[in-house]
Amino acid sequence: MRYLLDTNVIIRYLNGDADTIQLLVTLARTASEPFFVSTVTQMEVWDGMHRAANPAQVEREYQVFFDDLTLLPFDSDVAKRGGKLRHDLRQQHIRARDRAIDLQIAATALHHELELVTYNDRDYDDIAGLSIYQK
Repeated sequence: MRYLLDTNVIIRYLNGDADTIQLLVTLARTASEPFFVSTVTQMEVWDGMHRAANPAQVEREYQVFFDDLTLLPFDSDVAKRGGKLRHDLRQQHIRARDRAIDLQIAATALHHELELVTYNDRDYDDIAGLSIYQK
């Protein structure tokens, strides 16, 4: 399996959540490649880092974590996929307006054919074709 980690999973891992650490250890055993992360997720994590008491120290710790992942850019192809996804949701009268970041992450997973690992299934459960890891 190939996994894209959602922001909430990474934040819990970086905060030392034992269940999330165990989840990633378990998934790593079945993963065919290192974990993937969207640069959109990386942006969200860096945002949180700036709120830390010692941002420079936290940045070093976070960078070590990100160095072991495969970063996927939010590029033109992913943006096109995200635009179509957002359009399709609006056509179905499904909330899309305030979901830009979630839709960017979903578009990344869809474009690269990755299974999304998230704790917020409801943020993604209305996105057709998106594979969400079931804990």
